[in-house]
Amino acid sequence: METPFTTTTPAAEADGSSAAVARWTFTIFQRFQHVLDKVTPYVLHRWIAFFCIAFLYVVRVYLVKGCYLVSYGLSFYIIHLLLGFLSPKVDPELCDSPTLPIRGSDEFRPSPFKFWLSITIAFCIGFALTFSSLFDVPVFWPLLIFDWIMLFTLSLREQILLMIKY
Repeated sequence: METPFTTTTPAAEADGSSAAVARWTFTIFQRFQHVLDKVTPYVLHRWIAFFCIAFLYVVRVYLVKGCYLVSYGLSFYIIHLLLGFLSPKVDPELCDSPTLPIRGSDEFRPSPFKFWLSITIAFCIGFALTFSSLFDVPVFWPLLIFDWIMLFTLSLREQILLMIKY
């Protein structure tokens, strides 16, 4: 028999709201994954979309004449992604006997799709951060550029030398 009055405890209400949030995030993730599945075969279109997003970011930073620290952090992340994309799964110097891969599954090849997705999301987050004055910290930008160039050349030089060696 149903009672006309139902009593709920705060814990039960919290469980209901957390379940609603979980359903909502699952639905959003499912829709996002559906869009990613749809754009996977269109490599050229994905990269054109990325360059449009990157161009919008650059224009936004130029018009704001700030957000150099966001750009600096974004550039570090791009270097990190490039190094991860260019690095082999196993370091040949640490391996006992370097051998050539026999099957296609032996060679580690990072996914260009994951690289594209990571760099696109990074630029979108960076673009969103340019709208907050909290992240527009005044810095001496020529020093940041010099530091980034040094980091870029040292990091990628080691990777390129390793690729030439092996």
